[in-house]
Amino acid sequence: MRLVAASRVLNEDDVLEAFVRHHAALVDHHIFLDNGSSDRSLDILRALQAEGVPLTVLQARAAHFCETPLLTGLFRMAVGMGADWVLMLDCDEFVDQRRAEGGLRALLAALPSDQDVLGLPLFAFHPTPDDDAADLLVPRRIRWCEPERRPDPKIILRGSLAMQNVSVAAGNHAAMRDGQILPMPLAGNLRLAHFPCRSPWQQVAKSVIGRLKVIAAGQEMAAGNLSNHYNADFDRIRNDPASLLRNEGFLSPGAPETGLVEDPIDYQGGELRHTVAGDPMMKAIAGITAFGEALATQHARLLDTNEGARLQVHNWSLTWTQLA
Repeated sequence: MRLVAASRVLNEDDVLEAFVRHHAALVDHHIFLDNGSSDRSLDILRALQAEGVPLTVLQARAAHFCETPLLTGLFRMAVGMGADWVLMLDCDEFVDQRRAEGGLRALLAALPSDQDVLGLPLFAFHPTPDDDAADLLVPRRIRWCEPERRPDPKIILRGSLAMQNVSVAAGNHAAMRDGQILPMPLAGNLRLAHFPCRSPWQQVAKSVIGRLKVIAAGQEMAAGNLSNHYNADFDRIRNDPASLLRNEGFLSPGAPETGLVEDPIDYQGGELRHTVAGDPMMKAIAGITAFGEALATQHARLLDTNEGARLQVHNWSLTWTQLA
Protein backbone atom coordinates (compact mmCIF):
# COMPACT_ATOMS: atom_id res chain seq x y z
CA MET A 1 0.00 0.00 0.00
CA ARG A 2 1.44 3.35 -1.05
CA LEU A 3 0.47 6.37 1.05
CA VAL A 4 1.04 9.93 -0.13
CA ALA A 5 0.24 13.08 1.85
CA ALA A 6 -0.59 16.42 0.22
CA SER A 7 -0.46 19.78 1.98
CA ARG A 8 -0.66 23.50 1.27
CA VAL A 9 1.74 25.69 3.22
CA LEU A 10 1.84 29.41 3.97
CA ASN A 11 4.23 30.75 6.62
CA GLU A 12 4.34 27.69 8.88
CA ASP A 13 8.07 27.61 9.68
CA ASP A 14 7.49 27.18 13.42
CA VAL A 15 5.67 23.84 12.99
CA LEU A 16 6.59 22.68 9.49
CA GLU A 17 9.71 20.64 10.24
CA ALA A 18 7.98 18.70 13.02
CA PHE A 19 5.00 18.13 10.70
CA VAL A 20 7.22 16.74 7.93
CA ARG A 21 9.29 14.54 10.22
CA HIS A 22 6.22 13.12 11.98
CA HIS A 23 4.47 12.14 8.76
CA ALA A 24 7.64 10.89 7.05
CA ALA A 25 7.36 7.96 9.46
CA LEU A 26 3.80 7.28 8.28
CA VAL A 27 3.67 7.95 4.51
CA ASP A 28 5.82 7.12 1.48
CA HIS A 29 5.89 10.60 -0.03
CA HIS A 30 4.69 14.11 0.78
CA ILE A 31 3.68 16.83 -1.70
CA PHE A 32 3.77 20.47 -0.60
CA LEU A 33 2.24 23.43 -2.41
CA ASP A 34 3.61 26.71 -1.11
CA ASN A 35 1.21 29.64 -1.47
CA GLY A 36 3.87 32.36 -1.28
CA SER A 37 5.51 31.99 2.13
CA SER A 38 7.63 34.91 3.28
CA ASP A 39 9.17 33.08 6.26
CA ARG A 40 11.63 30.16 6.31
CA SER A 41 9.10 27.51 5.20
CA LEU A 42 10.71 26.90 1.80
CA ASP A 43 14.21 26.81 3.32
CA ILE A 44 13.06 24.11 5.75
CA LEU A 45 11.45 22.02 3.01
CA ARG A 46 14.60 22.24 0.86
CA ALA A 47 16.79 21.26 3.82
CA LEU A 48 14.60 18.24 4.61
CA GLN A 49 14.62 17.24 0.95
CA ALA A 50 18.43 17.45 1.00
CA GLU A 51 18.42 15.08 3.99
CA GLY A 52 16.63 12.53 1.82
CA VAL A 53 13.07 12.98 3.09
CA PRO A 54 10.82 12.10 0.11
CA LEU A 55 9.21 15.43 -0.72
CA THR A 56 7.90 17.27 -3.76
CA VAL A 57 7.71 21.06 -3.40
CA LEU A 58 5.57 23.24 -5.67
CA GLN A 59 4.53 26.87 -5.52
CA ALA A 60 1.39 28.75 -6.57
CA ARG A 61 1.19 32.34 -5.31
CA ALA A 62 -2.58 32.46 -4.93
CA ALA A 63 -3.56 35.90 -3.64
CA HIS A 64 -7.26 35.04 -3.60
CA PHE A 65 -9.23 32.12 -2.20
CA CYS A 66 -9.18 29.19 -4.65
CA GLU A 67 -8.65 26.14 -2.45
CA THR A 68 -10.81 23.54 -4.20
CA PRO A 69 -8.96 23.47 -7.55
CA LEU A 70 -5.58 23.59 -5.82
CA LEU A 71 -6.44 20.79 -3.40
CA THR A 72 -7.99 18.69 -6.15
CA GLY A 73 -4.85 19.17 -8.23
CA LEU A 74 -2.70 18.00 -5.33
CA PHE A 75 -4.88 14.92 -4.88
CA ARG A 76 -4.60 14.01 -8.55
CA MET A 77 -0.85 14.58 -8.51
CA ALA A 78 -0.52 12.23 -5.53
CA VAL A 79 -2.50 9.57 -7.38
CA GLY A 80 -0.21 10.09 -10.37
CA MET A 81 2.65 9.14 -8.04
CA GLY A 82 0.99 5.79 -7.43
CA ALA A 83 -0.90 6.57 -4.22
CA ASP A 84 -3.42 3.99 -3.06
CA TRP A 85 -4.56 6.47 -0.40
CA VAL A 86 -3.98 10.23 -0.17
CA LEU A 87 -3.92 12.07 3.16
CA MET A 88 -5.08 15.66 2.68
CA LEU A 89 -3.44 17.48 5.59
CA ASP A 90 -2.85 21.05 6.71
CA CYS A 91 0.59 21.75 8.13
CA ASP A 92 -0.72 22.17 11.67
CA GLU A 93 -2.46 18.76 11.72
CA PHE A 94 -0.68 15.65 13.02
CA VAL A 95 -2.03 12.14 12.51
CA ASP A 96 -2.47 10.66 16.00
CA GLN A 97 -2.56 6.85 15.74
CA ARG A 98 -2.15 5.99 19.43
CA ARG A 99 -5.67 4.57 19.65
CA ALA A 100 -5.65 2.78 16.27
CA GLU A 101 -4.56 -0.84 16.66
CA GLY A 102 -1.79 -1.48 14.17
CA GLY A 103 -1.66 2.18 13.20
CA LEU A 104 -2.66 4.07 10.08
CA ARG A 105 -1.75 1.43 7.50
CA ALA A 106 -3.53 -1.40 9.30
CA LEU A 107 -6.67 0.70 9.62
CA LEU A 108 -6.72 1.58 5.92
CA ALA A 109 -5.99 -2.02 4.88
CA ALA A 110 -8.97 -3.21 6.91
CA LEU A 111 -11.50 -0.83 5.29
CA PRO A 112 -14.20 -2.33 3.03
CA SER A 113 -13.34 -2.13 -0.67
CA ASP A 114 -16.32 0.14 -1.31
CA GLN A 115 -15.25 2.75 1.28
CA ASP A 116 -13.36 5.45 -0.60
CA VAL A 117 -13.29 8.30 1.92
CA LEU A 118 -12.28 8.21 5.57
CA GLY A 119 -13.00 11.10 7.91
CA LEU A 120 -10.47 11.92 10.61
CA PRO A 121 -11.86 13.55 13.76
CA LEU A 122 -10.09 16.80 14.57
CA PHE A 123 -9.04 17.62 18.14
CA ALA A 124 -7.71 21.12 18.76
CA PHE A 125 -4.66 21.66 21.00
CA HIS A 126 -4.02 25.00 22.69
CA PRO A 127 -1.06 26.71 24.39
CA THR A 128 -1.17 27.01 28.18
CA PRO A 129 1.04 28.75 30.76
CA ASP A 130 2.53 25.36 31.62
CA ASP A 131 4.10 24.92 28.17
CA ASP A 132 7.88 24.96 27.90
CA ALA A 133 8.29 28.07 25.76
CA ALA A 134 11.89 27.10 24.96
CA ASP A 135 10.82 23.85 23.29
CA LEU A 136 10.49 24.53 19.56
CA LEU A 137 8.88 21.15 18.87
CA VAL A 138 5.20 22.13 18.78
CA PRO A 139 3.49 18.73 19.42
CA ARG A 140 5.78 18.15 22.39
CA ARG A 141 5.38 21.67 23.79
CA ILE A 142 1.60 22.00 23.40
CA ARG A 143 0.00 19.16 25.36
CA TRP A 144 -3.52 20.32 26.26
CA CYS A 145 -6.47 19.73 23.94
CA GLU A 146 -10.22 20.15 23.77
CA PRO A 147 -11.99 17.02 25.05
CA GLU A 148 -14.52 16.98 22.19
CA ARG A 149 -13.75 16.73 18.50
CA ARG A 150 -14.32 19.68 16.20
CA PRO A 151 -17.42 19.45 13.95
CA ASP A 152 -15.58 19.31 10.60
CA PRO A 153 -13.34 16.26 10.09
CA LYS A 154 -10.56 16.03 7.52
CA ILE A 155 -10.30 13.38 4.82
CA ILE A 156 -8.20 10.53 3.49
CA LEU A 157 -9.10 9.55 -0.08
CA ARG A 158 -8.71 6.30 -1.98
CA GLY A 159 -6.62 6.91 -5.07
CA SER A 160 -9.17 5.34 -7.41
CA LEU A 161 -11.42 8.38 -6.88
CA ALA A 162 -9.15 10.37 -9.18
CA MET A 163 -10.75 8.54 -12.12
CA GLN A 164 -14.27 9.53 -11.01
CA ASN A 165 -14.15 13.33 -11.40
CA VAL A 166 -14.00 13.83 -7.65
CA SER A 167 -12.96 17.18 -6.18
CA VAL A 168 -11.62 18.07 -2.74
CA ALA A 169 -13.62 20.66 -0.80
CA ALA A 170 -11.99 23.75 0.71
CA GLY A 171 -10.18 22.98 3.94
CA ASN A 172 -9.92 19.25 3.10
CA HIS A 173 -13.24 18.73 4.87
CA ALA A 174 -14.99 16.62 2.23
CA ALA A 175 -14.81 15.04 -1.22
CA MET A 176 -17.47 15.83 -3.80
CA ARG A 177 -18.74 14.29 -6.99
CA ASP A 178 -21.16 16.28 -9.17
CA GLY A 179 -21.73 18.68 -6.29
CA GLN A 180 -22.65 15.91 -3.84
CA ILE A 181 -20.57 15.15 -0.75
CA LEU A 182 -19.33 11.56 -0.72
CA PRO A 183 -20.05 9.39 2.34
CA MET A 184 -17.35 9.87 4.95
CA PRO A 185 -17.44 7.43 7.90
CA LEU A 186 -15.33 8.65 10.81
CA ALA A 187 -12.29 6.77 12.05
CA GLY A 188 -12.94 7.29 15.74
CA ASN A 189 -9.73 5.53 16.75
CA LEU A 190 -7.56 7.50 14.33
CA ARG A 191 -7.41 11.24 14.99
CA LEU A 192 -5.85 14.45 13.85
CA ALA A 193 -4.20 16.59 16.49
CA HIS A 194 -4.71 20.19 15.40
CA PHE A 195 -2.36 22.99 16.55
CA PRO A 196 -4.14 25.98 14.98
CA CYS A 197 -2.74 28.76 17.15
CA ARG A 198 0.82 28.60 18.40
CA SER A 199 0.89 32.32 19.17
CA PRO A 200 -1.67 35.15 19.13
CA TRP A 201 0.34 37.02 16.49
CA GLN A 202 0.09 34.04 14.20
CA GLN A 203 -3.68 34.19 14.68
CA VAL A 204 -3.64 37.88 13.72
CA ALA A 205 -1.79 37.15 10.48
CA LYS A 206 -4.02 34.19 9.60
CA SER A 207 -7.19 36.19 10.25
CA VAL A 208 -6.12 39.15 8.12
CA ILE A 209 -4.71 37.13 5.23
CA GLY A 210 -7.47 34.52 5.30
CA ARG A 211 -10.25 37.10 5.19
CA LEU A 212 -8.59 39.23 2.50
CA LYS A 213 -8.14 36.16 0.29
CA VAL A 214 -11.88 35.51 0.39
CA ILE A 215 -12.76 39.16 -0.31
CA ALA A 216 -10.30 39.21 -3.22
CA ALA A 217 -12.01 36.14 -4.73
CA GLY A 218 -15.19 38.10 -5.46
CA GLN A 219 -18.71 38.57 -4.15
CA GLU A 220 -19.91 35.01 -4.72
CA MET A 221 -17.00 33.56 -2.76
CA ALA A 222 -17.33 36.14 0.02
CA ALA A 223 -21.04 35.42 0.33
CA GLY A 224 -20.29 31.73 0.88
CA ASN A 225 -18.83 32.36 4.35
CA LEU A 226 -15.59 30.62 3.45
CA SER A 227 -12.91 30.99 6.11
CA ASN A 228 -15.62 32.51 8.32
CA HIS A 229 -13.69 31.44 11.43
CA TYR A 230 -11.41 34.41 10.69
CA ASN A 231 -14.18 36.99 10.38
CA ALA A 232 -14.62 37.97 14.03
CA ASP A 233 -10.91 38.60 14.64
CA PHE A 234 -10.57 40.37 11.29
CA ASP A 235 -13.44 42.71 12.15
CA ARG A 236 -11.89 43.52 15.52
CA ILE A 237 -8.45 44.15 14.01
CA ARG A 238 -10.00 46.46 11.43
CA ASN A 239 -12.47 48.29 13.70
CA ASP A 240 -10.91 48.17 17.16
CA PRO A 241 -7.39 46.69 17.05
CA ALA A 242 -6.68 47.55 20.68
CA SER A 243 -9.43 45.13 21.75
CA LEU A 244 -7.12 42.32 20.63
CA LEU A 245 -3.62 43.70 20.43
CA ARG A 246 -3.70 45.26 23.91
CA ASN A 247 -5.82 42.52 25.44
CA GLU A 248 -3.81 40.37 27.85
CA GLY A 249 -6.46 37.66 27.59
CA PHE A 250 -5.75 37.39 23.88
CA LEU A 251 -1.98 37.82 24.05
CA SER A 252 -1.43 35.27 26.84
CA PRO A 253 -2.25 31.53 26.66
CA GLY A 254 -5.28 30.31 28.54
CA ALA A 255 -5.12 28.27 31.70
CA PRO A 256 -5.62 24.47 31.71
CA GLU A 257 -8.72 24.81 33.89
CA THR A 258 -10.66 26.22 30.91
CA GLY A 259 -11.87 22.69 30.10
CA LEU A 260 -8.81 21.41 28.27
CA VAL A 261 -7.37 17.96 28.98
CA GLU A 262 -3.72 16.98 28.95
CA ASP A 263 -3.32 14.40 26.18
CA PRO A 264 -0.01 14.84 24.30
CA ILE A 265 0.35 12.96 21.04
CA ASP A 266 3.04 10.38 20.32
CA TYR A 267 5.30 12.42 18.05
CA GLN A 268 6.80 10.08 15.44
CA GLY A 269 9.58 12.29 14.02
CA GLY A 270 13.10 13.01 15.19
CA GLU A 271 14.59 16.10 16.73
CA LEU A 272 14.48 19.38 14.86
CA ARG A 273 17.52 20.52 12.90
CA HIS A 274 16.27 23.44 10.82
CA THR A 275 13.69 25.21 13.01
CA VAL A 276 14.83 28.33 14.85
CA ALA A 277 13.24 30.55 17.45
CA GLY A 278 11.59 33.62 15.98
CA ASP A 279 9.63 36.71 16.89
CA PRO A 280 5.94 35.94 16.21
CA MET A 281 4.95 39.62 16.11
CA MET A 282 7.61 40.52 13.53
CA LYS A 283 6.73 37.43 11.50
CA ALA A 284 3.04 38.43 11.49
CA ILE A 285 3.86 41.96 10.30
CA ALA A 286 6.17 40.62 7.57
CA GLY A 287 3.62 38.02 6.46
CA ILE A 288 0.74 40.49 6.21
CA THR A 289 2.95 42.97 4.33
CA ALA A 290 4.18 40.31 1.89
CA PHE A 291 0.62 39.18 1.24
CA GLY A 292 -0.50 42.78 0.69
CA GLU A 293 2.30 43.18 -1.85
CA ALA A 294 1.28 39.94 -3.61
CA LEU A 295 -2.35 41.08 -3.76
CA ALA A 296 -1.39 44.50 -5.12
CA THR A 297 0.97 42.92 -7.66
CA GLN A 298 -1.77 40.62 -8.92
CA HIS A 299 -4.14 43.59 -9.17
CA ALA A 300 -1.54 45.55 -11.15
CA ARG A 301 -0.93 42.59 -13.45
CA LEU A 302 -4.65 42.41 -14.21
CA LEU A 303 -4.72 46.12 -15.08
CA ASP A 304 -1.58 45.82 -17.20
CA THR A 305 -2.95 42.91 -19.26
CA ASN A 306 -6.67 43.67 -19.46
CA GLU A 307 -7.65 47.04 -20.92
CA GLY A 308 -11.29 46.63 -19.92
CA ALA A 309 -10.38 45.98 -16.30
CA ARG A 310 -7.98 48.94 -16.29
CA LEU A 311 -10.66 51.31 -17.58
CA GLN A 312 -13.24 49.97 -15.14
CA VAL A 313 -10.96 50.47 -12.16
CA HIS A 314 -9.99 53.91 -13.43
CA ASN A 315 -13.67 54.87 -13.62
CA TRP A 316 -14.30 53.55 -10.11
CA SER A 317 -11.40 55.63 -8.84
CA LEU A 318 -12.92 58.81 -10.31
CA THR A 319 -16.38 58.22 -8.84
CA TRP A 320 -17.16 60.79 -6.15
CA THR A 321 -19.72 60.43 -3.42
CA GLN A 322 -20.78 63.43 -1.37
CA LEU A 323 -20.83 62.48 2.28
CA ALA A 324 -21.80 65.78 3.87
